Amino acid sequence: MPATLTAPEPATATTTTATATTIVHVVPFSHLDLFWTGTREECLSRGNYIIGHALDLLEEYPDFTFLIESVNFLDHYVRCHPADSPRIRKLATSGRLELAPLWSAIYQNLPGGETHARNTLLAKRYVKKHFGCDPDTAHFADLPGYTPQYPQIAKLSGIRNVIMSRGGPKETPLFVWQAPDGSRILSYYVVHGYPAFAMQGHWHKDYEKMSAGPTKTLLENITGNKTHPALIHWGCDLYAPDETVIRNVRRWNREQPATTPRLCFSTLHNYFNEAARAAGLPVLTGELPSAWPNVESAWPDIWPEDLACENALQTAEFLTTLVHLRRDIFPTETYPHRELEDSWRALLDAMDHNQNGQGGDRADRDKLQLKKYSRYAAERIRDNAAWQLAANIPVPDTATFPVVVFNTMSWRRTGVVYARAVVFGVPCSSDATSFFEKGLRLINDRGETVPYVQLSRHEGLSFTMEIAFHADTLPSAGYRTWYLTAGYNPIDDTSTSAITLDDEAGHADTPENSLYHQRPHYPTRPPPSSRP
Repeated sequence: MPATLTAPEPATATTTTATATTIVHVVPFSHLDLFWTGTREECLSRGNYIIGHALDLLEEYPDFTFLIESVNFLDHYVRCHPADSPRIRKLATSGRLELAPLWSAIYQNLPGGETHARNTLLAKRYVKKHFGCDPDTAHFADLPGYTPQYPQIAKLSGIRNVIMSRGGPKETPLFVWQAPDGSRILSYYVVHGYPAFAMQGHWHKDYEKMSAGPTKTLLENITGNKTHPALIHWGCDLYAPDETVIRNVRRWNREQPATTPRLCFSTLHNYFNEAARAAGLPVLTGELPSAWPNVESAWPDIWPEDLACENALQTAEFLTTLVHLRRDIFPTETYPHRELEDSWRALLDAMDHNQNGQGGDRADRDKLQLKKYSRYAAERIRDNAAWQLAANIPVPDTATFPVVVFNTMSWRRTGVVYARAVVFGVPCSSDATSFFEKGLRLINDRGETVPYVQLSRHEGLSFTMEIAFHADTLPSAGYRTWYLTAGYNPIDDTSTSAITLDDEAGHADTPENSLYHQRPHYPTRPPPSSRP
């Protein structure tokens, strides 16, 4: 793990006893992949079967437990089977059905921080509203990498514990993960990988295969460290819980020798409650780089959309909030809660950590379409709000045209702004020439001239331009206005490059400026007398 191992924490509790380590926490789950073992619809349909069967087993066997690791599958199940909501609430509040604080199983290294925050926010809000509980443990089965800031995001959003299954520290599987700001969460790395016991242990087959298989060897490996309790999470990609597993676990506990670890159905929440009593846990900081570094380059049409979608959604929320706050101007305007939440959910579903699976091109196309839907919906909301706000910006006269710059961040900013501007004549749109015969000047709200670069310009019934300029002191979470008016742009005096065309005899073109010089030479044509 590319991390810093600091000094152990001072002992605050007694070390877990050897007797406790012989009781192994077994957490049944299903790794709820989207887009891997089929299309999105096919995976969600399989998820319906898994969740429904788990509910039946939970009601029949009082010692059984089950984890639903992502809320998007739970939401789909409830929309398809709304009559089962009371069953889910009862089992969840009892503590035997564990729900997740994650909407979707998204990558950690690719998204921005806001996407991680929304992935938790939407999941926790949904679970609290519909089932009355507040999940606190994130189960990251199969994720290939981890960002160093995640403990900070997790702690701020009410996540206390994390399960990793790839790339973690084998020597110290139970550890404290610390973010750069000092935030800490208790973490456990599944050394053998998330599907080991389900795929190798044969628990879902007959008992003889379970007892004769590699289960004992795997148990010896995970119970060898006596400083913390042992954990098995039993499941794999869209595995369904099975009654045979329950019966085999019961029989194992009855028939195995006393020296063999006992298996106890549990939840991640219960495991970490016991693990938190372990003393002297190492503190790790840093990042786990992705074990799948080819993701972005192999699917360049799918993954680069993520940050663009996140930025569009954040900006849409910011601008619509400004509109909503101006009740004096927009008294009947309503905040688009449903549209924005649907767009976030679509983005999070599309950011599930799978692509190029058994769902084929149709599944990958669905991922891309979800992202495009999310981005286009957000941009429509963003643009409508920006137009409403800009329409109420005062201008000195009809020959002045505002350029409104918004800052969605919570701190003041300066930087280069790329903007589009249009100039119309009065009263006819084509009369603009008479106003701007001397050119166009950009001024700020203090009347100071600001140089700008004209990137493009189209003339006809109006002047449309794309410009770039340096904006200073944009207020935090606000906006500021610049104005185009008749006048002189001081940047016109600046010589940035020149092209000198040599005479034909030299046969050389020389484009150059202070940073670039090139003189291509061409073969000299022989005189006519020497030509064949």
